[in-house]
Amino acid sequence: MTANPPSTSAVTIPGVRIENDVVYGSGRVGYGTPQERMRPLLLNVYLPEGQPVSGPRPALILSHGGAYHRGSKDTDEFEQDGSQNTPMPEYCKRFAARGYVCFSVGYRLTQELPGPQALPIKRDRERVARGRIDYVRELLCLPRASDQELLEGTEAVFQDVAQAFRFVHANAA
Repeated sequence: MTANPPSTSAVTIPGVRIENDVVYGSGRVGYGTPQERMRPLLLNVYLPEGQPVSGPRPALILSHGGAYHRGSKDTDEFEQDGSQNTPMPEYCKRFAARGYVCFSVGYRLTQELPGPQALPIKRDRERVARGRIDYVRELLCLPRASDQELLEGTEAVFQDVAQAFRFVHANAA
């Protein structure tokens, strides 16, 4: 894996520099459709500024929730059942202001149809936990997904986040 240069869309806030849309890998979307293609996988980097550095800094690699169907590495605010979520950038900014280098990972969502992975992760492929996933799909006005679509989507997320960890590790210096 080769490192990509930092994005030019950096934003500065007091004590934290943000590098948006850094490519950490690629993943297939639109599996089995005429729109099937590879798309870049992106993360945002939150770097502490103005603090003395005497050695390596701790890093946090964070990914949003959303039952594999909702959320973003960027600000994605929504209310659900009377509660407001905290967008991932808020966590990253707070930790970066305390000296951590933070990474907000974007990953492929199930409805992007990522398709099967080269090495399946889930051993028991007959049982798929659906409760939260079906609830979120209903909130998003998405049709019920097949077990195969859910397996492929969740395994793609695992692969994407693993790619992000490898990228951060390979480029830690």
